Amino acid sequence: MQRIFLALLFILLAPVAAGAVGIGVRPSDLNINVSLNQQKTADLIVYNLSAEPAVFDVYSDELNSWITIAPNNFRLEAEETKVIKITVNGKEAGRTATNISVVAKGLNKRLFNADSGIKVPLKINVTKNVASLSRPVVILLSIGAVFVCLVSWFMLKFGRKPWYKRFYEKLRNMLID
Repeated sequence: MQRIFLALLFILLAPVAAGAVGIGVRPSDLNINVSLNQQKTADLIVYNLSAEPAVFDVYSDELNSWITIAPNNFRLEAEETKVIKITVNGKEAGRTATNISVVAKGLNKRLFNADSGIKVPLKINVTKNVASLSRPVVILLSIGAVFVCLVSWFMLKFGRKPWYKRFYEKLRNMLID
């Protein structure tokens, strides 16, 4: 009885074919350093590793207001690649992380197609724009250095004699008089 049940189960399930789309990405993780209130773009290459065409969806798991993905939905033929632009807007200073999800759906409706997916870790480091803050400081220090140089030159050229020379002259004049 048990053999009959197993044989019947095998006969019923044998014709069912299942397929999944092969997917690959490069690089395997993204690290983006961006200045506050600036944008930075990185490339993500998506590969269709299967022998059939597929539709791909690319999206960020979190931080949707910070991250723009173009294109985020596309079709790839067998063994075709596509370059995806990931643009990050630095909205708050600090470090944060999320994942970029890449999901592939097979187009063959005759097969049971399981969706395939990869999560690409994305680390974002937003730094304050130090250059814009230090520029006035550098300008002020430069002006101050020029001023000190001009005053020193003026004192040497037109200024008074050093104190010990003036003291020596006064002493000499007192002794002579």
